[in-house]
Amino acid sequence: MLGVKICHTCKEDLPLTLYTTDNKTPDGLCIHCKRCYAEKRKNWLNAKPSRREKVKRDRRDYYQRGLRQNKFNSAIVAYVRIMAPAVYQRALDSIKRAEGESE
Repeated sequence: MLGVKICHTCKEDLPLTLYTTDNKTPDGLCIHCKRCYAEKRKNWLNAKPSRREKVKRDRRDYYQRGLRQNKFNSAIVAYVRIMAPAVYQRALDSIKRAEGESE
């Protein structure tokens, strides 16, 4: 039957839309359905209160430092560096000039 998969936890045939993606598996889907995965994650977090606090702290720090934006900027820089080396070099030169003027 197309479009269904058996969850390793609940052993039910479920539509593929009820699975999260996982690049490590051959079919690209997690072995657990979303419901079972959420339950496993909740149990794992609740097993030790320090885990939950660490996850909350890490998530807060991630967004406060703007790492999401930095990753996007890094991707743009990598693209420009490869596709337009002259533009990249001019940008580096202008940054160096600006740093030299501010010192």
